[in-house]
Amino acid sequence: MVYGDEASKLIRECKRSHILIPYNTDVVRVVINEVAHINSELMTMQTQHPDIFERAEDPDYRGVVTAMMMMQRALRRNKQCLLAYHKFRLELVKQLAWEAQGLRALPADAKRNMSQQELEFYESYCDLLRDYSEASGGAQANLVSATLVPPRDLFIHVRALVDLGEIVTESGAVIELKKGQQDYVLRTDVEHLIAQGYLVHKGR
Repeated sequence: MVYGDEASKLIRECKRSHILIPYNTDVVRVVINEVAHINSELMTMQTQHPDIFERAEDPDYRGVVTAMMMMQRALRRNKQCLLAYHKFRLELVKQLAWEAQGLRALPADAKRNMSQQELEFYESYCDLLRDYSEASGGAQANLVSATLVPPRDLFIHVRALVDLGEIVTESGAVIELKKGQQDYVLRTDVEHLIAQGYLVHKGR
């Protein structure tokens, strides 16, 4: 088994569909177990080599250091994919709540495709929307007409100076950055890439 293969399936699933498809319990469970396994392996290696950080430059430790670095990257990647997968689905759940005007009305197929936690989130989010509606104009306020898009200054135009491929951002989005290509992205998702010289901010 190659670390990260199962987590990548979750990202590909998000890219293939823009509607709420069945929650992938099996793959999520595999990725969570893989995270626990990698973490356990790292703890064991650190216990076996308590001076690993002090001797990181020692040629005799090079293999151990390399293995730990690769496992740490796999661990981080798995966690990012899990966060991206769940954030993607929650955005779709919130969209359903807005379309339902906060009344908890939910199509049968959408309900079947939700996990229990997503269903609980949907109901709580509907309650928040209903409270918001009543506080800002009564129960008949049109929630669908309200915007969910942040102000434009939170998004920026950038141009990639190198091929970065697909990246999973801190906000959970999956974006592909190709050399010379311009993209309109969330500022906080790419500020570190701009600082590192991989992207150029093109302004508004």
